[in-house]
Amino acid sequence: MAGDRILTEDDIIWGLEQIRDGLAAHGEHGTLKIIGGSAMILGGHAERRSTVDIDAVVLLPEDVIGRIAARVAQQRGWPTNWINLEAQGLYPAYSGRPLWEASPQLSHGALTVELATQEALLAMKLNASRAGRDDDDIRALMTACGIETIVNADDHFADYFRGESLPDKAVMLLRTLGYPDGHPSFYSNVPRDTSLLERRSGAARQ
Repeated sequence: MAGDRILTEDDIIWGLEQIRDGLAAHGEHGTLKIIGGSAMILGGHAERRSTVDIDAVVLLPEDVIGRIAARVAQQRGWPTNWINLEAQGLYPAYSGRPLWEASPQLSHGALTVELATQEALLAMKLNASRAGRDDDDIRALMTACGIETIVNADDHFADYFRGESLPDKAVMLLRTLGYPDGHPSFYSNVPRDTSLLERRSGAARQ
C-alpha cells in the first residue's frame, strides 16, 4: 500500500496521462501492465471508485517512468510510490491462462496500458485474501466469473497458479463470505475461522 492518500478514478486517469505526456517529451514509448484495485476500477469490475495506488507488474522504461512518477507525486502531494511494484509477488507469472487485456481507451500515443483480466484478478485476489480489504472485490469477481463454490474457485486458482491449491486463508474467507465448500471432504483440514465471522457480524451490528 502506497499510503493513506486515496486515488479516485479521475486521479488514476490523470496520472496515466502525465506518464504518457512525459514519455512523449522524452521521445520514449512506455508499457504499463496494471493489476489490483486500479485494474478493477479501470476495467469496470468494481463498485468502488478509489484505491490507494496503481499496482503494476511491468513498468517500461522503468527509469524514465520512475522520474515522471516522482515529479507527479511532488506536484500532487501523492506518495512517491503511487505507481507500486510491490504487488508483483501476487502475480501469476507462469499462468496457463490469458492474463492481460488491452485498454484502447488508455493506450495511445507514447503509452500502452494493459489491464489484468477479471479472471486473473480473481486468482490474485484469492492469493491475497486480506479479510476486510478484499471481501467486496472477491465477491464481485466471483459473480463476474460465474464461480459459486470454493472447489470451483480452487480449480480457477490452479489455472493461474499452476500446481497450487487455494491458500487456507482464501478458503476461510470464502466460507465467511457465504460460499459453500462444494465438496464433502477437500477442505476438512481447514479450520473454520470464527474470528472472521465474529468480526463481520460485529461490523454488521454497528
